[in-house]
Amino acid sequence: MTLSDLVNDKEDGYLLTPSSCLLLNEEPLSQVPFLQTKLDQNFMDPWNSLSKWIRSDNDDSSTPFAIAHGKPFFEYDERQPNINRQFNEIMASGIGIVAKVIADAFLEMNCIVFDLPHVIEGSEGSKNISYVGGDMFKFIPYADAILLK
Repeated sequence: MTLSDLVNDKEDGYLLTPSSCLLLNEEPLSQVPFLQTKLDQNFMDPWNSLSKWIRSDNDDSSTPFAIAHGKPFFEYDERQPNINRQFNEIMASGIGIVAKVIADAFLEMNCIVFDLPHVIEGSEGSKNISYVGGDMFKFIPYADAILLK
């Protein structure tokens, strides 16, 4: 909050800063879902497994999440609708917000939103944005630059 003159410079009061507005549910770029997810027990448990993961002789595919939940994140996620919804919400999956901002700023650039087929299903491209379904763990389409979010 910041101290501001609210009405015609006659009243002092407090207003939210641009950063604190991100903590409001009704803000378009609200970070509330991100914070709620990070504080969810499903996402806290891997942190409690971090030392076990570091000390263990696991293969390269093992993660603290897999140790905590018995399976990799995306396998766990697809069987847990609430976790899947939370994850998609914080990632803005399939929406391509970042691609839209980049495409609007650089009209000559072609952007691809690459996500799982069911996530981008029904998304409509534009002049310089297209949506491609796939699995980044199996194949990533060629591009001059890639932004992982």
